[in-house]
Amino acid sequence: MKKLLSLLSMLTISGTVVPTVIANVSYQKNKDLSELNLTSLNISRNKRNSVNSKHIFKTNGADIPTEQQIKDKIKEKNPQVNINSINVTNITENSAVVTITGFGGQKIINFTVDKSVPINVVIKTTHLGEIDITGFGGEYDKQLFKHFLKQLNSQLDINKINVTDITTSTIKVNSNDTNIYTGEINITYSRPVKLFIKNFELGSIIVNNNYLPTEQQIKDKLKELNPILINIINDFEVKDITSRNAKISFIRKNILSGEVVINFISNINLNKIITQTSLGEFITDNLSNPTEQQIKDKLKELNPKLNIEKINVENVSNIRAQITSSDTNTYIGHIIVDYSVSIETLNWK
Repeated sequence: MKKLLSLLSMLTISGTVVPTVIANVSYQKNKDLSELNLTSLNISRNKRNSVNSKHIFKTNGADIPTEQQIKDKIKEKNPQVNINSINVTNITENSAVVTITGFGGQKIINFTVDKSVPINVVIKTTHLGEIDITGFGGEYDKQLFKHFLKQLNSQLDINKINVTDITTSTIKVNSNDTNIYTGEINITYSRPVKLFIKNFELGSIIVNNNYLPTEQQIKDKLKELNPILINIINDFEVKDITSRNAKISFIRKNILSGEVVINFISNINLNKIITQTSLGEFITDNLSNPTEQQIKDKLKELNPKLNIEKINVENVSNIRAQITSSDTNTYIGHIIVDYSVSIETLNWK
C-alpha cells in the first residue's frame, strides 16, 4: 500500500512540472519580425515592392543610403526595438535586408533613394570676384560664369545647372536636373570699371584760373562721352585730379572694381585769366604803336596769374590789340585790350 501511494505521488508531481517546463521553452522562443511595424517600410518576404516607395532616403549624392539611415528609420517606426540589435545588409539603391537580434527570420525592405544635393551645399564660393573678359574675349554669358563657378567649386557638375538673370554684378544658378541638385542660389561678381567706361579721352575742359577742373566738370564730360553713365554718374568718385588727368572708380567696388585714368586738357578761357583789359598809357618812340613785349609785360603786371609765354599779341594799333592763345592746351578764346600812346614822344625838333 505504501508503495502504491508513493508511485501516485510521483505521478502527480511529474504532471505539474512538465507543463511548466513546456511553458518556459515557449516563452524563450524568438519572436517573428512580422510582429514589428516593418510593413510601413514596404517590406516583402520574397520580392521587392515597387521602387516608387513613400520612404525616401536623402543621400546627398550617394547611390545608396547608409546602414545608419535605415536603422534610424526602423527605430522611428518601431520605438520598442533596440537600435543596436538591428542588422542591415545587402543595401542597394532601392532595397536592403533586415534582421533583428531576438526576432526570427529576415525581411527585405524597399525604398527610394534621393541623391539630389541642395545646390548651396555644392557651391560654397558665391562671390566670383572680379571677372575681366579682356583675356577671354566674348561676353558675360552663361558659359563664362559656368567656367568660373567650376574653378571655384571643383565638385560642381556644370552640365547640371542653369545660369539665369545675368546683371552687371549678379547671376542666379539653379538645377536643370532635380535628381542631382535642388534649389537656387544667388552668385555675385564684379566687372572692371575700365570695361564700363568706353571713352577715356575727355578732350578739353574749360576751367577757372586755378587750372584744375572740378569733380562735377569731369563727371559731366564723362556723361557726355559715355551715355551709359547718365543715370549712375553719381555712383562714381573722382580723385587725384591734375590739370591733365584724374582717376575714376565706382563707389560700390563689389559691382565695378578697380579704377581707370581718364585724360583731358584743362583750358582756361582768356577772359577768365585776363580780368584787367585797360592797360593804361604806353610811352613809345615817335608815337609808334607799343611793341608786343610791352603789351605782354603790362598784361602780366595787371594779371599776375597770366602765363605770357602762352599768348600771342595780334592786330596791334595805337589804341587796342587782340590777345590770343599760343597754346590751346592752356588757354582758349581771345580778348581785346585797350590802351593809349603818350604824346610825350612827339617828334618836335
